[in-house]
Amino acid sequence: MTLCSAADDKYELGIRVALFSALERLRDTAARVVIFDAGLREPDALQRSLARHRHCAHCEVLCVDGEPFRHFPRQGRYGIAAYLRLVVPSILEGVDRLIYLDADVMVRSDLSLLWNEPMSGAAVGAVRDFGLATLSTGLPYAVDKLGAPPDAPYFNSGVMLIDVSAWRAADFTTRTLDYLRDHGDVTRYADQDALNAVGVGAIHELAPVWNVQVLQMRNPVVPAVASQARAIKRTARIIHFTGVKPWDVDGVKPSVWSISLHLEYARTARMSLPPRTVAQSTIDVLKWCGLFARRVVFAAKRRIATPS
Repeated sequence: MTLCSAADDKYELGIRVALFSALERLRDTAARVVIFDAGLREPDALQRSLARHRHCAHCEVLCVDGEPFRHFPRQGRYGIAAYLRLVVPSILEGVDRLIYLDADVMVRSDLSLLWNEPMSGAAVGAVRDFGLATLSTGLPYAVDKLGAPPDAPYFNSGVMLIDVSAWRAADFTTRTLDYLRDHGDVTRYADQDALNAVGVGAIHELAPVWNVQVLQMRNPVVPAVASQARAIKRTARIIHFTGVKPWDVDGVKPSVWSISLHLEYARTARMSLPPRTVAQSTIDVLKWCGLFARRVVFAAKRRIATPS
């Protein structure tokens, strides 16, 4: 199994949790981990930390030249790391299949189940975007200007199962980068728009539990998600912290689900750290408890102040 992710210094904690949680949930297999460095502060420390995991067969950090992406739409939260997933299948050697994880996810299930998902010849497996179910809402430009079918699914690129041979045969890397160069002025969601624009009919739809998008779960527009929201929350295999990140001050929402997710995230983040002394660990826990309590109070006050 090959697991890939990319991040810059703003997502250093996120990529560590994403990849550690994926390794931690594996049972009968080991994974090759590939980290694409888009400006991490301590990539070597991250590599050493993950390489020690019992389910890590090999961990490597690759530095990719970001110059080709400098003029792509950045839109604030999107940096170079967002575009690296578009080149990963074209540069990794000796890989037939890979799982790409955003640096703001937390894995809660054995990814072997995802790894063995039948792809039926598709180049990519992905989950629909919970807030933008079809191209008519997610990528209207493709419908109006490129002649794409309006009811075609619009997918979230935060979790992808990629068939490398099919990706290369469809020349996805070249086509997505060309789309961004030609249509960057109308791009709203960076790599995700490009993938959906060129991937109509070539993307296999995964079950919603493989990419449960936290922000969009408040009001999902995908009928299968809206009707099964409670079950999807309960059985989520990968949590995707779309919107506000769990390490941000206002990440916690005043709900049981949000609080439980952040508690789980904090535990996972603590487990992913190198071994520390009992005293150091105790201090860390006390500091975090105080910070978490303040965040819950902040969330509650915000909810009280907001008219329903």
